[in-house]
Amino acid sequence: MRSRPIGLLLLSLVVTGCAAAPAAAPSSPSTGASTPSKPDVPFDIDGDGVADSLTQRKVKGKWELTVVTASGTARHVFDSAGGPDDPEFAGLAPLDPVPGAEVIYSGPEEGLSYRVLTWRDGGLVAVPSPKGKPNWITGDEFGENTGYAFSVKDGTLKLFTSETGGESAGEVTFVEYAWVSGAWAAQRTWTEILSTEQEASLCATFCGVTMVPLTRK
Repeated sequence: MRSRPIGLLLLSLVVTGCAAAPAAAPSSPSTGASTPSKPDVPFDIDGDGVADSLTQRKVKGKWELTVVTASGTARHVFDSAGGPDDPEFAGLAPLDPVPGAEVIYSGPEEGLSYRVLTWRDGGLVAVPSPKGKPNWITGDEFGENTGYAFSVKDGTLKLFTSETGGESAGEVTFVEYAWVSGAWAAQRTWTEILSTEQEASLCATFCGVTMVPLTRK
């Protein structure tokens, strides 16, 4: 069976952010001067400072991701139907303060949402959303949209989510998260009424991080 290398040739394709930068609401607290969070080596999954290789292939009808690091090999079998278009990779990006980049992917069965894998204790494990759900939802059939904006302030990585839509047009719910005991923990929540223009400028997916695009080719 032929493997599909995701490859180290994409190092030159690093882009900062993958959506509009988050806009602070008029009375929301400022996140301060923001510096994009990025690993020193974009394809460093395990955080040892050395680029790792990723390979995807189909095994028994399921897609399997293999990560080869300097210290060993880890495999992850995706929970998907094994169709030709799933899982669809979004890229690599550091989504927490732990060294190493997370693998972000989606599948057609999940709609406007993503799943995240990270390296822990010599293997790949799933990362729940800040709300504790398996999917990092960015949009749904009810018109609700959520953005995940990362910002470094005073040397500390912060996460701000903005949720729009629902029954109240113009109403946006913001949540500030801090990294506590190995997970994102909500620190405070507030709601504001924004104009159409202000809503349009909010973060749409993952913002403030350096995203390295991935493909199966």
